Order: sequence, then structure tokens, then C-alpha cells
Amino acid sequence: MKNLFLIFALAIGTICNAQVNVTENSKKEFDINKFQEALTKEMYTQFYWMTEDTTLNAAARAKSQKDAGSPICYGSKYAGMVDQSADEVEEAKKAVQKYKEYLYNSPYFGEKGIKEYYVEFAAQAIPWGYDGSLIRYGFIVDANVLVGSAKSTSERRD
Repeated sequence: MKNLFLIFALAIGTICNAQVNVTENSKKEFDINKFQEALTKEMYTQFYWMTEDTTLNAAARAKSQKDAGSPICYGSKYAGMVDQSADEVEEAKKAVQKYKEYLYNSPYFGEKGIKEYYVEFAAQAIPWGYDGSLIRYGFIVDANVLVGSAKSTSERRD
């Protein structure tokens, strides 16, 4: 009887330990690098006419317009928090779709304005919080075509 009890106790202990190990191993950590790549890829997909401008990264990461150096394009900034329990690629698609809807529905930009004038973007995944355990994202678009157009127009007049 003691042997049967001992075997039964060992079997239960082994099963419980195996279950705990499976649960711990199934918890996947959110990969910020994979999320960053997915953000950029999704921006290229949904804003196919734009190119990435890494000089805008600081503005996309900034907490305020002052921190960003007060660029004119800061008005197009959009940021949010990442759901780290979600898949990185799906979370990136969702974030870019929200940004696209924000720009298209904005009275300041609109779909036509975005497609006509805005040519560059920055998309950033940002470690957040005092220990970096949270992740947020930031987007910004820029209309550099207006500066080029103004110069070429004024040069033609001279």
C-alpha cells in the first residue's frame, strides 16, 4: 500500500511539474524588433506612395512637439500602446490601420490631402516605462513635396 501511495504521489508530482513547465514555456515574449520591422513593412503596404525618412524618427519617438524640436509635421503624429499579448505582425497591422483611419478622417489631412501631398513617413516601436517593460508606437508623416514645389516654382519665375 505504501508503495502504491508513493508511486501515485510521484506520478501526480511529475504531471503537475510538467504542466507548470508547459505553461511557462508557452508564454511568448513580445519581440520589439519584429514589431518594428512589421510596422515599417505595414506602412509601406498601406501608404505605398511614401518612403521612409529616418530623420523623422526622433519626432515619432518624442513625447511632445517641444521634445521633437517643433517640426511642422508634428501635427500628423499619432502614438499608442502595444498589446504585448498579441502577435507582433497583427499588432503592427492594427496600429497602422488605426493611424490611416486617423489621417483619412482628420479635417486637417483627409485621404485626398494625404495622398496628394505627403511623401515620407517614420514608424517607431519605443520601449516605455521606467524599466522599458511597456512598448508604445509612434507614427509621423511629412509633406516635403511642398518645399520642393515652392522652390521649383520660385526658380521658374526668376
